[in-house]
Amino acid sequence: MRVSLRDSLILDDKMTEKDDADLLNNVVSLESMRARRKGLGSQEPTKAHDDPQPTAESALEPIPGILTWLRCPTCESLEYTEIEMKGRRRHKCGTIVDEAEVALDVRAEYTLTKINLERIDLLAEYLDSQRRLFQEYERRLEIIAGEVPEPYALTGDPMKTLLVKNVDPLGLLISAALHDPASRFKDDDDG
Repeated sequence: MRVSLRDSLILDDKMTEKDDADLLNNVVSLESMRARRKGLGSQEPTKAHDDPQPTAESALEPIPGILTWLRCPTCESLEYTEIEMKGRRRHKCGTIVDEAEVALDVRAEYTLTKINLERIDLLAEYLDSQRRLFQEYERRLEIIAGEVPEPYALTGDPMKTLLVKNVDPLGLLISAALHDPASRFKDDDDG
């Protein structure tokens, strides 16, 4: 299946398939960019099965790369791309975008991304547990009230108008009734 650059990049809508082919010739592959940086000139990309197995030393070496930030001055949108191109790109609104290339260590960025994804997974688990706790608390409050209570119509800051004792790291408002339940019990040593 052929994907048009017109569909995958933010380019001018009036482009033809010949323009797409011309642009494809101007796209710089990662392999050729690495070869240029190492002073080897333009080389054909090697196939993954032709590469020797990575050594422990090569696993620690930075992988140079380029990320290009794109800003549309009209829409004030920010996007990024890993595709290097000669010439200028157009946003879907027709405006020529501003471009800023950032040199990066792909291995470091990939490592940070993996760490962040793991943290997001942990946060998602934590959020799910917090959601279940508050849903259960909501159900118990309905039992205490004998009905589904109508929430207060808040016009101001709930921190000032309700009995909020604490704000947890996620920004959840913790009431005085829910705050630090262990402190409500006397320790056996105090007795």
